[in-house]
Amino acid sequence: MKKIIALMLSFCCITSVHAGATLSELLITEVAVTPTDGEFIEIHNRGGSIIDLTDVYLTDATFSGGGTYYYNIVTGTNAGGGSFADFHARFPSGATISPGEYQTVAMTGSTAFFGIYGFNPTYELFEDDGAADAIPDMLEAFAGSINGQGGLTNGGEVAILYYWDGNTDLVSDLDYVIWGDTAEAVDKSGIAIDGPDADADTSTYLNDTVIASQIIVSASTHASGNSWQRADLTEGTETQSGGNGIAGSDETSENLNVTFVETMATPNAAYTPPPPNYGALLITEISIIPTEGEFIEIHNNGLTSIDLTDVYLTDATFSGGGTYYYNIVTGANAGGGGFADFHARFPSGATIAAGEYQTIALSGSTNFNTTYGVNPTYELYEDDGAPDAIPDMLEAVAGSINNQGGLTDNSGEVVILYTWDGMSDLVMDIDYVVWGDKVEAVDKTGILIDGPDADADTSAYLPDTSIASQIVIALNSHASGNTWQRSDLSEGVEVQTGGNGVDGSNETSEDTDNTFFEGLPSPNAASVPPPPSAPNVIINEVDAVSTAEFIELYGTSNASLTDVTVVLYQGSDDTIYDIIDLSGLNMGSDGYFLIGDSSLTPEVTIPANTLHDDASAVAIYFSNASNFTIGGSLTTTDLMDALVYDSGQADDAGLLTLLNGGQAQIDENNNSNAATESNARCPNGSGGARNTSTYNQVTPTPAAVNNSCPLEDYYA
Repeated sequence: MKKIIALMLSFCCITSVHAGATLSELLITEVAVTPTDGEFIEIHNRGGSIIDLTDVYLTDATFSGGGTYYYNIVTGTNAGGGSFADFHARFPSGATISPGEYQTVAMTGSTAFFGIYGFNPTYELFEDDGAADAIPDMLEAFAGSINGQGGLTNGGEVAILYYWDGNTDLVSDLDYVIWGDTAEAVDKSGIAIDGPDADADTSTYLNDTVIASQIIVSASTHASGNSWQRADLTEGTETQSGGNGIAGSDETSENLNVTFVETMATPNAAYTPPPPNYGALLITEISIIPTEGEFIEIHNNGLTSIDLTDVYLTDATFSGGGTYYYNIVTGANAGGGGFADFHARFPSGATIAAGEYQTIALSGSTNFNTTYGVNPTYELYEDDGAPDAIPDMLEAVAGSINNQGGLTDNSGEVVILYTWDGMSDLVMDIDYVVWGDKVEAVDKTGILIDGPDADADTSAYLPDTSIASQIVIALNSHASGNTWQRSDLSEGVEVQTGGNGVDGSNETSEDTDNTFFEGLPSPNAASVPPPPSAPNVIINEVDAVSTAEFIELYGTSNASLTDVTVVLYQGSDDTIYDIIDLSGLNMGSDGYFLIGDSSLTPEVTIPANTLHDDASAVAIYFSNASNFTIGGSLTTTDLMDALVYDSGQADDAGLLTLLNGGQAQIDENNNSNAATESNARCPNGSGGARNTSTYNQVTPTPAAVNNSCPLEDYYA
């Protein structure tokens, strides 16, 4: 009972003199472990009162193998520091830290620190010059606990900020940061210890987080010139009761991998979050019909959450009145609020998580839910008599939504996602999608404009793509019940430099006719593009009995041959004897693609005598080459075209199943000139897939029109 009363009196005194609740506002906010000359630990007072640091300690000294721990300071032995680059320090007597202030402790002295950062630290761990300078030195926690040395290990280390009044049995944790590994971690759970107070009774620590569950800042060191900085002054998911912290917190429970980030070192200053990665935002789905189901979907294609506070969405342009979204910087003629046009801003504080899809319902959340059976993320305006749980978009300027707005489906429209900081002369495009007649398209090239910044100087926009060259998703509306959906998150052939986008991109240059497709709606979710269709390609000519063998394909110019495979079958057992993978290749600009002997300069070279002369077949499939094996059986699944041929041998009934019913096996030796003639479609490209009725034996024309056909074939 005596010990309990003593402890109660002790904590009472701490609270009244040193203000334990105030000391709990002290945080470690930055740690630099490399380069050596730039090593430092930064502390911060997040509270509203000046904090006396006289009884505040800082250490990295733990060694489990020797039972060396900071809390042993109360016994006067085995508390660590003074060798092996470990230190155990105390802030100078009378040192204070003001509300909101950041202070640094230079690990290798003020001169080294100044050499790296160009200004002085608040304290230095030890005097690194021959004589004392103006920078206060940290005090040794006990004799020899700094010893003119100390530093932070790159690979694994702990930094502990704690309070001790010099008398009680127990120290009180203020903050605790660990990185690299947990070899230096501390767990005081259940440790009973007696300090220098008048009695001989021990006191017991409450539970820390077990070492196996303690979370490290990072498993690897930060880059030289960077540091780990506290991005969360609330200490994340740290447990705030039942622990050994001065206000009851468990300082060993913080999720440091979330609350700290690596960034460029900023000693003596607050962490500055990087600007939102607006370049990762995309418009990914648009519904323009039915009216009740109209929506725009956005997606965060990045790795971090994005604040949408300064992000705008609009369809409001009218060239006849000079109405354009970029006029928002002037406060006039920026569009929206009438004629179903809108100019909206996302709600203040709205965010979109990495990988998330969000929708804006243009006719309100009730209509959206009725159409799709789910709620939107936002609604353009409140469509019910009273506010509901769905956040409303904000007006970009007064009256720019006006409880109306929608997307035109019968002629054309534009949707623009952009950001503006409320001060600059220029807005920055994030994404831009146009369809229909392009009457609503925008070209800001060379526009001079002055925003609300302090000066009266104008700024000029860089070139956009000319309206005549801008590509539309489609000339007409999608079907009612469908939407346009983004299939390409990389934005196709969009120009990524020299434009008015947030990262220099030219958002008006995207080939949206390729990067979007029409399909069933998938609001608030990733789209599933339809499987690609087989290219329009047929076998046009084959020369199997020759010293310069070839297979000629004919079809759509420049068509992708991804997942197109040429398979060669032998008649002896109707199995596969060769497989030619065309994935990654394209048809030629003239519509031809040649597989053949090297003397023909083909797109794909085959060795001499690859093609069998006797009853055999050439087949092309829209199926990946991995689906076929040498010796595999004949199949018609995914078959695009086939030619069954011979050079005077009998028909092969098995191979003929590759062709349409009634189609013949073609004899390359029909004119007794197999060595100098080929099987070719006459006229060129005629007959249709899996039909052989137009094949004739002619002088070979590899990768060229079959122009040596008998005259009557041209009039067939």
